[in-house]
Amino acid sequence: MKKILLIIAPLLIPSIGFPQEICGLQNVSYNNVFKNGFEQLIAAASAKELKVKSNASKSAQPDLGAPMGMAPIPNGGTPTITITSPAANGILVGRKLQIRGTITGPINTGVSVNGVAAYVQGNQFSTSILTLPSTGAIAITALAKTLDGAVANATRMMSAGPENGVVFTSAKPAEYTNRPVSFNLSVQPSIVIQQVSVDFNGDGIAEFTGANPSLIPSSYTYAQPGVFSAEATVVTAPPNSQTFTSKAIIAAIDIVDHRIRVCSVYGTLRQRLTANDVAGAIRVFPQENRPQYEALFNALGTNRPVFATRMGTIATGLLTLTDANMTVITNSAGTTSAYKVRFAQSADGVWRIEDM
Repeated sequence: MKKILLIIAPLLIPSIGFPQEICGLQNVSYNNVFKNGFEQLIAAASAKELKVKSNASKSAQPDLGAPMGMAPIPNGGTPTITITSPAANGILVGRKLQIRGTITGPINTGVSVNGVAAYVQGNQFSTSILTLPSTGAIAITALAKTLDGAVANATRMMSAGPENGVVFTSAKPAEYTNRPVSFNLSVQPSIVIQQVSVDFNGDGIAEFTGANPSLIPSSYTYAQPGVFSAEATVVTAPPNSQTFTSKAIIAAIDIVDHRIRVCSVYGTLRQRLTANDVAGAIRVFPQENRPQYEALFNALGTNRPVFATRMGTIATGLLTLTDANMTVITNSAGTTSAYKVRFAQSADGVWRIEDM
């Protein structure tokens, strides 16, 4: 998946002397290089294996400043989850389906469906395409889980049914807003089309209506975040006219909301180390990595709160829908350093720190 460079919006940073932590921003620009106040440090640190000494004069140091507007911290809370599509147990047209629904819970509440991470936007979630077995009913279980381990679930019993010869799909079940999402309509050759219409955003108004499927726009751009049902409707020629429909569910992700989920993980680690909560702090890491960080944090003893204050400022990074690589700048005792922190969405849908 193509990665997106996060940078600081020019209007928010009037001077190179007053950079702002990226986790505190309310908007971003894509692929538009701007001197955000950290670039010189990042370039120098990268050139020297992510470590660079400051200039001899302290006054020559850029003012890194304190973190600005840190993302909310997901303390406690019990999630809820509801499957809205399919609306009930039943038999599908064919074997392919996508699940969508709603959740409540603290920031960074993850959703997984049958063990596969789902996409979350606001209080909505949706999945990639799932494939049912050719025979028999199967339980489709959606699980909501918080960083602290509280869970909720909802289930549908679904069975595969016969195909109808019309399949409307997208190679991108999720994409950032304002970026094109491609679609493809496949119609069985035996179906004689009189009319085909496509409603890309699920508002009940077709963006395309015609008799020639090849004229359907190949992509659609969602300007607003949310989960949308794009639907194609095919009406066959008389005398035995029939109507066939097929849907593709798309999650249009707001990059600011998405980044806040990532930032909240880093903020949680800071907060819980400050509170000397080792058990809570290690929850930001995948299960297999927790023992090594537990040993480190226990070894810090009463220095845990001091360590938390020196973890640094997230300056920039690369963010996809499923992982993030952030560059963190620190400035201590006249020495400026940079290091990478890798975040990733786990199989349960919760974002955690993979490496730092």
